Amino acid sequence: MQNRPGVAPRQFVDRNLLDEYLFVGESGEKVTVNAEKLLTLLARRQGAQAAAPFAIPRFDEARTAVRWFAQHTGAVTPFVELPDDQQAALLDQLEQTRQQVLAMEQELSTQPQSGDRLLYTQLMPLLLNFPQPVEYHLFQVGTQPVVTNWGMNKSASVRPVDTVGPFLAQWRQRLRDRARQAAEQAAHRQREQSFLGRLTRAGAKTGEITVSLLWNDANDLDLHVECPDGSEISFSNKAACGGILDIDRNAFDQSISPEPVENIVWSQRPTVSGTYHVGVHLFRQRQGLTTSAFTVRVVEKGKARYVQGRVSGRDYLRVTSFTVP
Repeated sequence: MQNRPGVAPRQFVDRNLLDEYLFVGESGEKVTVNAEKLLTLLARRQGAQAAAPFAIPRFDEARTAVRWFAQHTGAVTPFVELPDDQQAALLDQLEQTRQQVLAMEQELSTQPQSGDRLLYTQLMPLLLNFPQPVEYHLFQVGTQPVVTNWGMNKSASVRPVDTVGPFLAQWRQRLRDRARQAAEQAAHRQREQSFLGRLTRAGAKTGEITVSLLWNDANDLDLHVECPDGSEISFSNKAACGGILDIDRNAFDQSISPEPVENIVWSQRPTVSGTYHVGVHLFRQRQGLTTSAFTVRVVEKGKARYVQGRVSGRDYLRVTSFTVP
């Protein structure tokens, strides 16, 4: 077949055996001889960029394998190996292509159906039928998306299905979830560094279980742990259930800390089994501050978790708990 301007195969992308994939319906087989004609039509009606992402198939003489070629040159990188920001940019490009293909489908459906027009109407939906998982048939060549195996599936299918739309929605959600997780991890590291810095400077201990309280004003906040047996660890009773309050800050007007922190630690497993409740009390207000924001850090089995809150007046708040089996 003579190559047409704008859809000439130039850069090898991938190869697969034909026993791994099946053409979609009766029209799928026609992609073998009509791929470039179909993409030429799309490029002519919707612009060259609309057709650019679709790789050109080349079948061996025995028709046992197919090689896929991009229409432009550049470094070939599987989509799943791209950094998240490049994945997001590629998805935006793919969404634009999808809309152009859908517009072409709509245009063809309104025209008389005969000859090549009927063939193109049958073939056009195949462009949005990517095998699943879609991400393993998607590449970046240079800076542009390229898709292979379009019009094929891993199992028999009579009608083409737009797998691109659901893939775009799902992968964008994945990127949002990854961004949220990255932000949470960064916040976790920042909190951990803040806690560790203060605890280290205050000479606090760590152990089997460590409960710490951090706040950022001159008020006197107190950390409490209520034991399952009814006893309590706090400023007024600094040891119970095997735990010790070893750091107590801002208790005295003459020694206000700019980095207040309190710490209760169990060097070994607590002596009482059951549920322990962690509380925060605004014991004394200073400098006209009627409310204080705080963070409680609980470390169990080497894993830290955080609870943020705010106390006002002379509130006592239960903020979290942990269980000793």
